[in-house]
Amino acid sequence: RANGRGGGADLQSSNFDKGQVDRAVQHNSALDDADVAVFLTSLAIVGNRTIAGYANRVGTDKGLLHVAVKASGYYGLPCQGLLLEATLADGTFLDLNRSDQHGLTYMSLKIPRPPGVHVVSIASIDVPDVPAASLTLHLRCCIRGEVNPSPYVCQPCQQGFFSFDPGQGVCDTCPSNANCSGGDVTMPLPGYWRSSADSIQIHRWLGKHR
Repeated sequence: RANGRGGGADLQSSNFDKGQVDRAVQHNSALDDADVAVFLTSLAIVGNRTIAGYANRVGTDKGLLHVAVKASGYYGLPCQGLLLEATLADGTFLDLNRSDQHGLTYMSLKIPRPPGVHVVSIASIDVPDVPAASLTLHLRCCIRGEVNPSPYVCQPCQQGFFSFDPGQGVCDTCPSNANCSGGDVTMPLPGYWRSSADSIQIHRWLGKHR
């Protein structure tokens, strides 16, 4: 038993029979600690290690970057109960979570940074000597159909609104006699026209309809 939390095995050597180890830890109920552990040897991002075209959104549950990290020991055995921390290169804290029985740690990150390339490091607090897992993130600028209501945030315009200028803070209200489905779309209603795709001057068609 380990601190009264259940039995387990301390696997710190690569010189063992993997079959015996698998049988020994199959029903392991102990969390990782100084007494019971599958010793951590590596951390790895699950999936793409480079994310392009990411943009922050308004709201604590919007624009989250969901990341999974695998904590493994010898022979790829999963490490449970490890505390992992996600930070930016300048030390800015992003998230903190523990690995599950499969050695997986799930994090939801907000990246409060300007457009550009940023590196997220996810490291073990319990075993700091193991190299951190790194994720390269390409934060994009706001684009047409979005606005910039606060620093480093790009908010898409919803139905009934539009924006041709991603630098403005709020979306514009849809012009009269037009249909705005969101983004930068402004379509004249039947029987109306405009001089160009970027014009918000909507005119009634006075001629014959064909």
